[in-house]
Amino acid sequence: KIDVEFRDSINSAVVRQTNVVKAFNARIDAMNVTIFWVSIGLGFLAVVLMGVGVWVLVNSVTRPLSAISDAADAIGKGDFSYRVPRGFDREFDQIAVLFNVMTEKLQIQHLSEDQARLELEYKVSQRTTELMAVNAELAKSDSVRRSFLADISHELRTPLTIIRGEAQVALRHSDRDVRDYQDALTCIHEQAISLSHLVDDLLFVARTDSGTMRIDKRNVEITALADEVIRDMRSLADKNDVSLEASYPVPLFAVIDPDRIKQLFIILVENALSYAGEGSSVKVSVMKQQDKAVVRVTDDGVGIDPRDIPFVFERFYRGGRSSSRSKGVGLGLAVAKSIIDAHEGKINLESDLGKGTSIEIELPCEESV
Repeated sequence: KIDVEFRDSINSAVVRQTNVVKAFNARIDAMNVTIFWVSIGLGFLAVVLMGVGVWVLVNSVTRPLSAISDAADAIGKGDFSYRVPRGFDREFDQIAVLFNVMTEKLQIQHLSEDQARLELEYKVSQRTTELMAVNAELAKSDSVRRSFLADISHELRTPLTIIRGEAQVALRHSDRDVRDYQDALTCIHEQAISLSHLVDDLLFVARTDSGTMRIDKRNVEITALADEVIRDMRSLADKNDVSLEASYPVPLFAVIDPDRIKQLFIILVENALSYAGEGSSVKVSVMKQQDKAVVRVTDDGVGIDPRDIPFVFERFYRGGRSSSRSKGVGLGLAVAKSIIDAHEGKINLESDLGKGTSIEIELPCEESV
């Protein structure tokens, strides 16, 4: 009985211990499974964390590099206003600062180059315009020179032909009386005077160009000079059937070269008589305005084409108003302008086509003595 009870007790103890061992092994197996899955979870988490870390690390490097790359690309395309943003780590921020400083310098240099280029283009354009104007002026001068040579050749040939013809006719017959010789000599003398005036005008122009023109100024009664010219022009006025009127309210004196001013008056009055129509009138007035002696010559003739007015004082210019009654070569008003300039005066011209022309000159005036 004792043996049986002991054996049962042993068996019961063995069973209990076996159950304990099984339970303990089950717990160990469960723990192993838990450890396995925990290890797998930790490994996955480690991989995820490693991936995040790598991404953060790569991003922290690629973002500033990308920013610098974008900036370099923008600058390469000419956008010098682009700036590298800051906010990275200290090293990249320093690089960004240096890069932006470099960009600012490039921008300043680029702006300077653009400004220099624009200035150069402006100067080139301005110089080109000047050269074109000079070239046009040279072409115009060449055309005027050719026209002048043709006109002057004609003007010289006509009186020379008359002089030669009169001399040949006078010498051809030995039975001519004294009056025939006197008529021939009178014609030759008139043509010689015409040639002399033409040569004087050419010489005056040449001296004006060379700056050797001399002015002998003295205090002269300008109204007396005008009256003398009017008397000399009466015959031409009667020949052209033009009424020549003069007006001098008071005697005026001016410090002038009387020969040159008389030549000026002759040019102005002769021009007015040449272009005034038959039955019309030419008026000459001399008056004082403040400290100036003002001489005005007015005609009611054909007038001047508005396109010609800017050029009437140019040498050798003959505008569209020139007609068969005009015998000059375009020197008259140019000579008049040179005389006025030499006396530090002014000359103005106003004209209406078909209504007439008015030329006004101003000279420094002295008190009458």
